[in-house]
Amino acid sequence: MTLMQVYAFSENVGFRLILYLLLFAAAIYGGKYWDTLKDKSRPKRQQSDFLDTLQSAEQGEAEAQYNVGLMYDYGQGVAENDAECMKWFRKAAEQGHAEAQFRLGLIYAGIDVARGTSQNENTAAEWYRKAALQGYPEAQFFLGHAYESGEGVPKDQATAEEWYGKAALQGLTYDRKRELALARTFLQARNEKYLNNGSEAVPGAFTPAKPAGQQRDKAKKKKKKSYAFGCLWLPLAMAVMAITAFNLRNFMDNREFAKTEQAAKQGDVQAQYHLGTLYDAGWGVKGWGAEPDAFNAAWWIQKAAEQGNARAQLYLGAMYDRGRGVPKSRADAVKWLRWTAVKWGSDGDAAEAAQWFLDAIKQEPDGGNVLGWLYSCAKWGDVEMQTRLGLFYLKGLAVPENTSEAENWFRKAAEQGYGEAQYQLGVMYATKRIPMKRGGLYYSETRRQYYLKGVEWLGKAAKQGHAGARFQLGLMYFNGQGVFQNGQKACALWRDAAQQGNEQAIAARKEHCYQGP
Repeated sequence: MTLMQVYAFSENVGFRLILYLLLFAAAIYGGKYWDTLKDKSRPKRQQSDFLDTLQSAEQGEAEAQYNVGLMYDYGQGVAENDAECMKWFRKAAEQGHAEAQFRLGLIYAGIDVARGTSQNENTAAEWYRKAALQGYPEAQFFLGHAYESGEGVPKDQATAEEWYGKAALQGLTYDRKRELALARTFLQARNEKYLNNGSEAVPGAFTPAKPAGQQRDKAKKKKKKSYAFGCLWLPLAMAVMAITAFNLRNFMDNREFAKTEQAAKQGDVQAQYHLGTLYDAGWGVKGWGAEPDAFNAAWWIQKAAEQGNARAQLYLGAMYDRGRGVPKSRADAVKWLRWTAVKWGSDGDAAEAAQWFLDAIKQEPDGGNVLGWLYSCAKWGDVEMQTRLGLFYLKGLAVPENTSEAENWFRKAAEQGYGEAQYQLGVMYATKRIPMKRGGLYYSETRRQYYLKGVEWLGKAAKQGHAGARFQLGLMYFNGQGVFQNGQKACALWRDAAQQGNEQAIAARKEHCYQGP
């Protein structure tokens, strides 16, 4: 039986059920095989991350230096090394990195894990002070505690209360203070225990214990067994998925098309517009991959336009300008585009695009069309036109929405150093609107790649002074997406964006950042 015969037979509901059961069995028996693959690939990924971060650290970036110290601390991508950890923490701290300064304070106070560094309360208080003066709330709290207990500084209750108050102003609540105090007591007791026992390394609080002796042998046998099951079931699972995926996609596409068509026939204006774009993109009654039907596309889009839908009016104006599905008519194109251009309140994106079309029509000879001219300019490498075309595809303005095409045009302009395109590409990655061409086996790995790419492109745009990129990059630092979480860095980026008038950054600063009295 050929693959096509199997596919045709898969239309049978009973056989489709059997395929799904086989796929379910493959998922059960092969699941641990995926874990094995993930375990094998994790060190390589971490090592790659470490080398990239180390390169930036050696170029003098304080944030990268601190992150390298963390990697040496936790053994991520490199063997744990206390001396290297201290070295990179110190480099970052000497450049004014507040979190690195705070960590050095913890180490010298004997609160953080022992690293062969002799305890020195005076030095600890000095590093606390440097971080506290930069507004780091935890450092302010610990400096207050130092003044309260007389550790490394003269005992002074008034000064202690002053630093406690500054920490509280930055959102360090009573519960957080209590948590820090308990953590401080616990870590000190734990370090003393290990130092008294002569242990050279103190395990982290969340480091899982490794199996020993027979337990380790048993774990290895179990992993080999799951690997063998995976080798047996993985090819079957992939075959089942290949057979059913296309069939399922066509089924879902046909179902969506039928629902949209039914709503359009009942007069739903959004459904009419959506149905027209489906016809124009080639999502017809035969499902995904059908030939575009410009005539039906224009018919349904005109119905939506006549009911006042701004995007439909824009789309129809562009179709008249091109002569796609309707007779070519500049007069009709201008009529519909003008209707859209006056509707800023209802749809700003469509209105702005319509005005751009009208301005372009004035410059374009009657024999051509605006979209054709836009494509030509973009293909010749005009970064503004490439970005404009990317935005049209991203938002479905005058063309069917297509995120792959949007990514393609944004990337062409971004690689030429155009800030707006870098920002748009970064946002697409940060919001996971780009299908990953090469990704990990797990959703979490793919998500991580999205965020890393988002940080990369947003960082390039932010360096060029793009306010939106600074806000979005600050949001990623605030949430720890693709970077180590850093509220101070986020607030600094939001401050710069707010000074440029970015309303989202202004709101974010008011809600999350201390701005002084």
